[in-house]
Amino acid sequence: MEFDLHAGELVLAENQPLAAREARGALIVCTRGQVWITIEGEAGDLFLHTGQSHRIVSNGLALFEAVGHGAIRVEAPPRGSRWLRALLPGKSPAASIIGQTLSPA
Repeated sequence: MEFDLHAGELVLAENQPLAAREARGALIVCTRGQVWITIEGEAGDLFLHTGQSHRIVSNGLALFEAVGHGAIRVEAPPRGSRWLRALLPGKSPAASIIGQTLSPA
């Protein structure tokens, strides 16, 4: 997995899931390829293709993984959410997510 913070993009690898916790409200945008997402508390798995997105509605464990090759951009949830308040001051949302919320599964 690669972090392209300048582009605000996380390049995912197949068979190397990325985990996020307490990400309710975050918008996951597939910027390249295909990405598999499963989120505890949400029905079924999702497969996003380039240009598709999904807003996380559960605060459960979320896993992201490329199917072949894929990349995502994570957009902060609407103001006032607990997840947004956890972001580090002065950091971009992507940098904060990497340091606070996302971890290799």
